[in-house]
Amino acid sequence: MEAELPPTISKQLKLSLAQYRMWNTDTLLTREPSVIKQLSGGLSNYSFLVEAEQKFVVRIDGIDAIAVGLSRHSEWVLLHRVAQAGLAPTPRYYNPDIKALVVDYLEPEPNRTASAEDIATFFKHLHSVPPTRFKLDLLQRIRRYEHHLTRHFNEVKRTLKPFARRLEKYLELVNRDRTPATLCHNDLNPSNRLFFKSSLRAIDWEYAASGNPWFDIAVAFYSDELANENLKTEFLISYLEEKNNFNESMGKIQTYSIVYTYLEILWNVVALKRLPEDKDLTVLDKCLEIGV
Repeated sequence: MEAELPPTISKQLKLSLAQYRMWNTDTLLTREPSVIKQLSGGLSNYSFLVEAEQKFVVRIDGIDAIAVGLSRHSEWVLLHRVAQAGLAPTPRYYNPDIKALVVDYLEPEPNRTASAEDIATFFKHLHSVPPTRFKLDLLQRIRRYEHHLTRHFNEVKRTLKPFARRLEKYLELVNRDRTPATLCHNDLNPSNRLFFKSSLRAIDWEYAASGNPWFDIAVAFYSDELANENLKTEFLISYLEEKNNFNESMGKIQTYSIVYTYLEILWNVVALKRLPEDKDLTVLDKCLEIGV
């Protein structure tokens, strides 16, 4: 497996495993963990299931964290907080020099997917955790990505310019939104959530920060599992626990869904050098056309 990895990633993985005595584990590790397999799913990292006295996940950065506005230090700090709240795997080791993070491996319950009520319960719990000093400024993040396009992908910037103009009214709504900040995951798509011991947990907290809970929810709505209108309604009723402010809340989710659609296109270019395809632009155009 390692022969197929980029040389830098292979070296960082070996260094991470060699430093196992520095991992802050509950049980003393008596041997260097061995790699069981490379895990799939992550777009921006390389993740490996490893085992010694217990199983862990070793994650190595696969993107330029600075370019996409990530702080690995803030992720490390936040992981301790959400793990203590029972929402995430326990972090065991972090080394910024080799861009490595180690967390407990959570064995997912097979053949179980999250219902709208499950996801609503998770968000209610997460959004009740005290916010942190690490903040996500959506408008600043978008401007940062647009600036990156201007410097390195000017043709893409020109392609997206008409959409950016149409997006301005939604960005203004975001700018005027005074919803109190909560702790947010900001990337709770199906590949980042699993059931462990009958409880829904989240992994990959690299984009977690204090931010707008409606953006956090909009990301989940954007995923396939909550695309159905009935499921959206079921989710929102469960999240709000009553129908008060239902229409206002749905309107905010729609606004943030549009912003997320645009942000995802920008992220793919900045992080993965993946140019927008016609289908991406069609989806964005449809969102802007109907306001969803």
